This record gives sequence, C-alpha cells and structure tokens, in this order.
Amino acid sequence: MSLEGRMIAVSIGDAPDRGRLGYPQREVDRVLLSVCTALVRAGARIVYGGNLDPAGFTFKIFRHLSEAYAVRRSSAPFVHVVPEPVLRRTNFEDLASMLKEARGTVETTIAFANERVARLTGEDDESLRGNDNIGRPAITAVDPVSNSDTRIDSQESLEHWLGQARANPADVYSSARRIMTRMVTGRVVMGGRMGVLNQPGDHYEGRMPGILEEAILTLAHREALVILGAFGGAARDLAIALNLLEPSARVPRGPQHASYNQGLEEARALADRIPDREDIRGQLSAIAKSDRAEQLSYSVVHLLEQWPYEPQREVAQTRQGNFGRGTLLGPFRLPDLPYHYDALAPHMSRETLEYHHSKHHLAYVQNANNVIKGTEWEGKSLEDVVKGSFGKNAGLFNNAGQHYNHLHFWQWMKPKGGGDKLPGNLAKKIVADLGSIAKMKEEFIQAGVTQFGSGWAWLAVKDGKIIVTKTSNGENPLVHGGKPILGCDVWEHSYYLDYRNRRPDYLKAFLDYLVNWEYVAKMYDAAMK
Repeated sequence: MSLEGRMIAVSIGDAPDRGRLGYPQREVDRVLLSVCTALVRAGARIVYGGNLDPAGFTFKIFRHLSEAYAVRRSSAPFVHVVPEPVLRRTNFEDLASMLKEARGTVETTIAFANERVARLTGEDDESLRGNDNIGRPAITAVDPVSNSDTRIDSQESLEHWLGQARANPADVYSSARRIMTRMVTGRVVMGGRMGVLNQPGDHYEGRMPGILEEAILTLAHREALVILGAFGGAARDLAIALNLLEPSARVPRGPQHASYNQGLEEARALADRIPDREDIRGQLSAIAKSDRAEQLSYSVVHLLEQWPYEPQREVAQTRQGNFGRGTLLGPFRLPDLPYHYDALAPHMSRETLEYHHSKHHLAYVQNANNVIKGTEWEGKSLEDVVKGSFGKNAGLFNNAGQHYNHLHFWQWMKPKGGGDKLPGNLAKKIVADLGSIAKMKEEFIQAGVTQFGSGWAWLAVKDGKIIVTKTSNGENPLVHGGKPILGCDVWEHSYYLDYRNRRPDYLKAFLDYLVNWEYVAKMYDAAMK
C-alpha cells in the first residue's frame, strides 16, 4: 500500500460560508468520508483532533472506518487526540460508552498543556456487575512517561484524575496541535471556523482557528499540506494565502477576530515551505478548487505519495558514527533516528518510539553530560566512560551506559526487519555456537522474559563465541568481558503502551519484525577483530 505506515492528520471544522458556496452538509460528509476511506485503503492511519459530540465529525469518521476497515488492520486506523478542556466537558458515562464503541478502531489520546499526553481505553469491568448481570464500564488511563495505569470507574474518579488545576485552554489546544503535528507526515484540511464576529457559532477556542494553527505547524515542519478549499472556511482563505486559489475566491464576510488575519499572515510567510515543484503546486491548486469526492480522494492520496518524504527532523542533534569504536566524545548528544517515528508501527507504535527517544534517551544524555563534569572521565570516549565508571560512579555509569545501549538500540531496528535470513558469517556463527537460529531466538526471548524488572536481553561475543545473556538496568556486556552485538530494551517504557504486560510478545515481535540483522552483522565483524 502506497502510504503504508504513514500517519496523516485530517483537520476539518464547520465553515460559516459553506451554505453561501452552495454545499449542503451531506456533501461535506461525503467528501470527508471518501478521503478518509482512500487514506486508509492506501495504508495510512488517520489522526484527528476533535470533540466528543456524537453528532460531530469525530464519530462520523470512526463509525465509518469501524464498519469498513477495523477488522482488516493490525492497528487502529484512527487516532483521536482530545484536548483536556474537551474531556472536562464530557461526563464519565458518555466517555466510557464512546471508548467501548471505538475499541479496535480508535486509539484515544488526551492532550494536556506542555505536550503531556495520556492514552485512554474503555472496557467492561466484570467485577462490578449490576442487577442486570452486565459488567459496569471502566476506563484505563496510561501515562506513557511513567508507564503507570489509573483506573477510572465513575464521574468522581474521572474528575479526580483530571485534577483541579486547569491550564489556559488556548495553551492546551496549541499543545494538542503540536502533539498531532509531531505524530504525522502530512495533513489534509477542510472547512474551519473563521472568527466572524456577528456569527456566535463561528467563534473558536485557542489562539487562532485550529485549521490555521495546524497548517502553520505543518508547513513549519515541512510536511505535506493538502487543502480542500472548495468548501469554504479557513481552509479556503488558507489556499488563497498560499496562492493556490485566486484572491477573487474569497467569500465576503463581516468583521473577524484579529487573530484570524494574523494566522493567515503567519501561514503566508511559510509559503516557501511547499516544495518548489511545478507538479506538486499544480496538484495542490487543482485539489483546492475541486469539489468532486471521488476525484479528490484519489488526488489527495496521489499527492501525498508524490510529496518529498524524509524522516522527520527529530529533536535530536547530530548523528554520531562508528559506534562502539571509541569515537563518541562528550558532551554526549541525542542521535537522529535513522527512520521516522511511525516507521516501526504496528510492532512499535509512534507514541512508544517518540517518548522512548525524545524523553527517556534525551534524559540519559542530559544527565550524563551533567554528571561527567569534573570527573576523570570527562573528554574520554563513551565506551571508556562506560567501562571506567562501572562500580565507581553509579550516577555516571547508569546514564552513560543507557546512552551507549540506546545509540545501538535505534540502529538494531529497522522497518520491515527481523526474520530468519541473517547475513552469512553471522548466521553460520550462531548455528555453530547456539545450535540454530530458532534456538538462538528461543534463548534470547527467555533471557528477556526472565530478566526481573528493568534491563536488557543480549547477543554478545565473549571469548570468541556468541552467547545469549541478560543484564539489569543500564548494564551491558562491555562491563562483563563481552562485546554486545544485539540488545533489546526490556524496560517497561519500551513496550508497555503497545503490549502492556506481554513482554514475550514484544520480544518475539522485536526478533521477527524489527531487528536490523545487517547492523548486528557489522557489530559481530567488529567484535571478532
């Protein structure tokens, strides 16, 4: 499928000028669902930030996808990002009902201020049966940073979980839009409020209309932005600002909020972020003008395929080379990933990978840089720091060791990796030392499963042989007389969001679908020299 593994945002809102342009609501719905269908058929997952109104666009999209595609996908085709102020306006019963209905089709993420998130899942609690012998609804909220679960089974517990402190709603909406932008590789926008002062129903929450802020963030990240401008609203004005529609396409309206025009100016200033290719600009203009559902759905997918697609510029700094050869000098830096955050899905979700890389690994780097100052290891290679600080400086070792482990961990994985076809010399050595590839995998999984608490499972070279071993916390074979050639992180933050407590399933997926055996072979060759 042409968009396999990609996450595409769909931004849509009520357009106050839709009626003046002659489009009934049913036509907008038909176009929206047609585009969503085409995206999912092409292998994409849809990310949408919207409210919890049963009659709104959110429910229209996920119910349509539920009927058509949920059973065909290994991961939910629809990711719903809900800003915290929206959740506060929702009662427990309605929320639990929605989560239950959406199970298998929707992943629900709550966005808070400062880009903090939590994932919600709904279920029936069989331990709380009523007189009708039916389990009562319950919700589980998972914090991806601490990997902690919170059980919510009433309005009171929902309010307790949300807490009394309320952030500025505009800050939360902006936070949610930044979260969504980091999740996706492209965005389709349609309609949207315009802040027309004499139309009370056209007021918006946030520092500017969501369509405009999301478009600005998308352009700033140099991701694909596709505008369906025929149906009016902020999307139409956005297409005019980016020179995709003529100025004469502007629909007259009354006075508007000042932030609306400011948002359009911010977007206009980013027009050069659209690739300078005649074919792309031509397609964008044609899509902005079209109102034909079937043609639009095909054109949107085709344009997303054509848009230059590179791994996102992550929060990382410079990628270091020649890992493990004594060349990684401090201060330590977070490396770029060699693939996009969503490239390993469904075996490792974007949310897991992003938090693991941009939060956990970054913390190890920052802590190591702070702790190493003034020590005898300052200025030495990372490998020398790891070996030298073991048993002598726990704070430095824990963070430097985890930095070393993760530098390789990202390289030990790749999209469409894993399997049993290993490079020749590596495969022969594994068979000679461990019996077979299958036996090696069995022992590796067992090592990871039996590692109590946090730690790692390893393939290592020691005394000229490949061995399977395990270590706790941030230790690795370097400090036990070996040389690591493959490691799998079994700290809970590496798998809990995707597999919960099913560590064996995570380890099996790692070996079957993620391992970059070419990189393992490279490390094996270096270890044998």
